[in-house]
This record gives sequence, C-alpha cells and structure tokens, in this order.
Amino acid sequence: MSVRTLRLRPPRWLPAWTATLYWKTAVFITVMCCLLVAVLGVLVHVLINQQTQDRARHTALAELDRGMSAYAAGDPLERNVVVNPPDLPAALREMTVQRHERATQLAT
Repeated sequence: MSVRTLRLRPPRWLPAWTATLYWKTAVFITVMCCLLVAVLGVLVHVLINQQTQDRARHTALAELDRGMSAYAAGDPLERNVVVNPPDLPAALREMTVQRHERATQLAT
C-alpha cells in the first residue's frame, strides 16, 4: 500500500507563497478588521442620528409646552409660536387634533 500526500496548491494566477498559513492568517485578520470597522461605523451613525432626532423632538416639545402655557395664561405668544398653523402637515394635524396626542415630525 502506498500513501499519497494531498497538497493543496493555490490557483495558477496566485503566487506559490499565498498558500502559506501566514498569508491566509494575514488576509483573514485584514478582512475581519475591515468588516468590524464597517459595522461599527454604521452603528455609530445610526446611534448619533437617533440621538440627534431625540434631542430635536425634546426641544420642540419643550417649546410647545411653553407656548401652550403662554396661550392658556393669555400672555402674548412668542414670535415663533402659532395657533393652528395652516401649513401643518395633514398627518401631524390628524395626530394632534383627532387623537389629542402630542406629536412631532422631523423634516429636512
């Protein structure tokens, strides 16, 4: 009986040294680092975007509370406070008028 050894060779278009474990490890680590950077970049972008939207909503609702307090007390309204604005989007108007909910809508 003869024992044959199986040698894995790289494709002909790759140099012979690319079959070494060192090269394969280096490529694997490089690819994993690139994937990690991409995933973390997307995660940070999403979290910062959500934080910015939450801060904008909190600011808008605080301004709404101040305007409602001034209107209820009969005080003059601030310059940027309007009662029943005509350019209010339909979806936002439906939420605030029909459902009696406080709502915000972010737009660019």
